[in-house]
Amino acid sequence: MPRHHRHIRPRKVEPAPSKVKRSAASESTTAEPEATSPVYANNAAVKATPSIKASSTKKPSSASASEPTETETDESPAPTSGTGGISINDKLLAIFPAGTKSSGSKWSTNPAFGSAIALSDDALRATKVIARLAHPVVDVKGKKAMQISFAKGSYAYRSKALGGVSFYAPGPVNQPITNAKVLTFSFSVLFEEGFQFNRGGKLPGLYGGVSDEVATGCSGGRRDDGCWSTRVMWRKDGEGELYGYFPPSAKAQNKKAVCSSGNTSCDGDYGWSLGRGKWTWTPGTWQTMAQKITLNDAGQNNGHVVIYIDGKEVYTADNLVLRMNEKSVPRGMMVQSFFGGHDAAWASPQDQKAYFSDFSMAVLE
Repeated sequence: MPRHHRHIRPRKVEPAPSKVKRSAASESTTAEPEATSPVYANNAAVKATPSIKASSTKKPSSASASEPTETETDESPAPTSGTGGISINDKLLAIFPAGTKSSGSKWSTNPAFGSAIALSDDALRATKVIARLAHPVVDVKGKKAMQISFAKGSYAYRSKALGGVSFYAPGPVNQPITNAKVLTFSFSVLFEEGFQFNRGGKLPGLYGGVSDEVATGCSGGRRDDGCWSTRVMWRKDGEGELYGYFPPSAKAQNKKAVCSSGNTSCDGDYGWSLGRGKWTWTPGTWQTMAQKITLNDAGQNNGHVVIYIDGKEVYTADNLVLRMNEKSVPRGMMVQSFFGGHDAAWASPQDQKAYFSDFSMAVLE
């Protein structure tokens, strides 16, 4: 059992009344539509389908800016407390595979975690939202999740067909992460049955930089010594990979550290593909991806990225330079998903959906 894991306290599961109170709270290119900050309408509930039940939320008239708001829902929780049909302890291990620290910031949208926050743009403090890409919260396979739709022909936020999601989010204001040197980020994803991966697409990860504005600059082929990001991807046939943007001034050091194996691609104008095929995304089942980031000391190549799938370590990148100076700190989660690649050869081959849930972070050092 990982050190500090004893500090994870599962929520006690009891029969719930009909009303349950819960705590609430771009791959960017030159062709990307203008983002707004923040936009929450696209995170509203939608009409349910036979397999997906929409949640209804009700906000109080006022709330403190420094405290999460409360929401109400008319549904009773799933017997597993929103864990997607697995035990609470297994779910907590999957979203916090390196444990938590009693004195460190930590939060999760999974209701099995004590003091869970709402799965909403408000609670996550989403910014730079691409307003036209709706991501309503629905109930699917025992979990509340953001529904991400990919229209046939959609890719890279450039096509007329709409597809994906894009926003940045630091998480709750009372759980800061900018002081972290070591932290974990996790989320769960469900690709619907029959999902066709084509050449590949982006999934969420951590991002950071010397300021909130500069930090969002490492994507879409743009690199800068002042920012970094560690998203993940799906590739052909569902192969998974780490997709990183690292400081260009450390290119030689990082290439030597992580680009020698056959499952990497560190050339071209975009992010580096690392650990391709070390895990596989499986349509029709919930999978939890966690990444543990250790930031390097300034001037040293002692950074690390570890990827876990469902609580099991699947890939490690060692001896990295993630930042050029210690002002380049974690800023939040980069919730981006789209098909691409940057041209129509990467486009979604059909109308299809994926679902995101269990967004979580923990500061370990």
